[in-house]
Amino acid sequence: MEDGKLMDTTVKHSQGQPPGDDSFEAIFALNMGDFIAEHFISDDLLTKISQSVSQDPDKLKSQLEELIQIYSLDKTLSLLGFSSNQGFVLYDSIAVSLAEMLQMDACHIFQTISKEDNKAQFLSLTGTSTPGVPPERWNIGYDLSDESQLVVQGYHEGYPMAVMAEDGTLPQWKPLPQLNQEKACSVITVPLEEGQSLSPIGMMVFESYQPVDYAQETIDLAEATAKVFASSLHLQKLLDKAQSLVKQDNADIGDLRNLRAQLTEAIGDLGRYQQFFVESLAYAVDARNDFTLGHSQGVAQIAKSIAEGMALNEKTIDLVYYAGLLGALGKIHVPQEILTKEEALTQAERESLKNSPNMGVGILMKMNFLAEVIPYIDYQKERWDGK
Repeated sequence: MEDGKLMDTTVKHSQGQPPGDDSFEAIFALNMGDFIAEHFISDDLLTKISQSVSQDPDKLKSQLEELIQIYSLDKTLSLLGFSSNQGFVLYDSIAVSLAEMLQMDACHIFQTISKEDNKAQFLSLTGTSTPGVPPERWNIGYDLSDESQLVVQGYHEGYPMAVMAEDGTLPQWKPLPQLNQEKACSVITVPLEEGQSLSPIGMMVFESYQPVDYAQETIDLAEATAKVFASSLHLQKLLDKAQSLVKQDNADIGDLRNLRAQLTEAIGDLGRYQQFFVESLAYAVDARNDFTLGHSQGVAQIAKSIAEGMALNEKTIDLVYYAGLLGALGKIHVPQEILTKEEALTQAERESLKNSPNMGVGILMKMNFLAEVIPYIDYQKERWDGK
């Protein structure tokens, strides 16, 4: 199955147009995008394909194996520049990438575990952008029974929290010395919510070493990032189950169908959160410059309308839309005083703005699911003569 086709299907379904069960059967069985099923496959044929696949465990296993290959670790967790290395190195690289992307001084990732000695719930450090933290870090974190702690409060509240220091002190902040958290003056905490889990599976904590009254756009971007990360983890767990199940000679056909249904739902969630992430990222960039607030969304909508008017295919229209959203992405690394300057720019400041598309490309190279947008961003300022 072509990776792009399945991702096209995911995005479309996540926007409120889920196909019927028959359509999913046909998509998997024929290795085609859902636009083929919608326009060229009759309802009777869809039903026959559905019945044929659902009753054949070998075909169900084949479908699961395709999903395992398409959504392997390097194609999901790497969508934010994550390394495919294992263990703490992976999660540290995640934290470093996220701190850079959100322009934070530090990022830490915690996961919920039960301590073996007393089964108490504990937020254990999994990854950090702080250098020098040893890999033996399971005891670095927060006791979830201590609700006087800011991070634990955010965990139990179940939604993002942004807090700025008052008179130099963060309320309810109990810094972990191993992470240099005594430097933090402003913090965003975001729960990691996985699938249908009733409680978070962990937390992301972003820190700034200067007092920052975080804009809502920054908080939304932190939340979108956490959703992509958590949905990727959830999908990986399901893929691990699928790998185990397809190896069983006498796998129950009901288990195969149920796992495939869970996987398609998780893939749909991932596509939806990816779009939320892209839109949040674009809005956060625009929000840094009051003169262009909403600019990227407007460019994206106009570009999409033109692409539709040209009768381009669905995948290209999606790429054009994302390119419109992310065309100004590189400005996230341009100093805000340049973006809002009313006087004439200096030569150095003009060069900084001219180079912003290159900065945008550098960020996009860390997101595998947006790799195909890179040429659109890279050449957006190029003239017909190549200058």
